Amino acid sequence: SVAAGAVGWRYGRQLSEAYAQTEDARDQAQQGEAQVKALLRSMADAVFEIDESSTILIANESAHRMFGWPSGELIGRNVTVLMPPEDVSRHEAGLRRYLETGESRIIGKVVEVTGRRRDGSPFPCELSVAVVLLPDGTRRFIGVHRDVTERKQAHQALKASEEKHRSLFENMLEGFAHCRMLYDHGKPEDFIYLDVNSAFERLTGLKNVVGRRVTEVIPNIRQTN
Repeated sequence: SVAAGAVGWRYGRQLSEAYAQTEDARDQAQQGEAQVKALLRSMADAVFEIDESSTILIANESAHRMFGWPSGELIGRNVTVLMPPEDVSRHEAGLRRYLETGESRIIGKVVEVTGRRRDGSPFPCELSVAVVLLPDGTRRFIGVHRDVTERKQAHQALKASEEKHRSLFENMLEGFAHCRMLYDHGKPEDFIYLDVNSAFERLTGLKNVVGRRVTEVIPNIRQTN
């Protein structure tokens, strides 16, 4: 997330520097433009530049691949082709609000949004937006999209696995306690309950033990042993 935001900021800064070159420094401007193009080619994230009317002026190859468009075909289209229909009005209202008041809820932040591929399929992505102010007073907006589909799938798989194991844990007939051993100068001193299932409480009669030491729950355990 932080990396995506940093990339958007860096690209915006380089683009701003390139635009700021004067006629007397044309060679420097060309060099700056070449640096920007090299940066775009090397990026795995999708990078877009749009104008105040939401027209896409620049889209790197990663952007075309990520959103399923043939190379170059995004240029000149409205950026709303990259978002679900239900998000279009929110985008238009947000852009209008920023142009009129300077207030924005996403510029300078990394936010999670839903992207839409050319075939209409949605996918989760992170978006960071930077603004470039041109000499004539108009603004350009630099958006960096990062596809987080795999990360989302991994998170969902982990959650499903945790729920499955939790269900097995809770439905065991045997009492089970998950504990962590506590040491004093390298020697086992006590242990603390991290989790217990329902059967443990039912069979032992011990309640509310999670987070407590065994010697606290069973004060005479040392004498018993």
